[in-house]
Amino acid sequence: MNAETVKSALLYMILAALLLIGWSNVLAAPESAYRDKWCAARNGQTEVRLPDGTRVDCVTKFYAVEVDFSKKWAEAVGQALWYAANTGRVAKIVLIVDFASNASVSQYERVRKLIWHYELPIDLEAVDITFINE
Repeated sequence: MNAETVKSALLYMILAALLLIGWSNVLAAPESAYRDKWCAARNGQTEVRLPDGTRVDCVTKFYAVEVDFSKKWAEAVGQALWYAANTGRVAKIVLIVDFASNASVSQYERVRKLIWHYELPIDLEAVDITFINE
């Protein structure tokens, strides 16, 4: 194989991999960008440090908010409850969901059903992965 053929084959493999994992996940901004935008729109304070050293993503007048990508839904539940217990505010999860991805939507549905089934005191909000570009 010549160098040009190898280069072309490598390019096709990279493109195929990107298609398999989903373009939007590759191009997504970091969680902090979503947190900052969401929190600023609600006049909240980001990265509020608790006495145990953990940091709440956003604290508003009523909510202690955990912002996470949908794949981290289970972690978000525990964090939101912990933050609420330590701030006296209502637990809230802002889940970043890629609505073009069945896996991401399924992860959102899992946390929604879990909250409903166990009547967890958590407010859940989904923001589309494109939210950062709005």
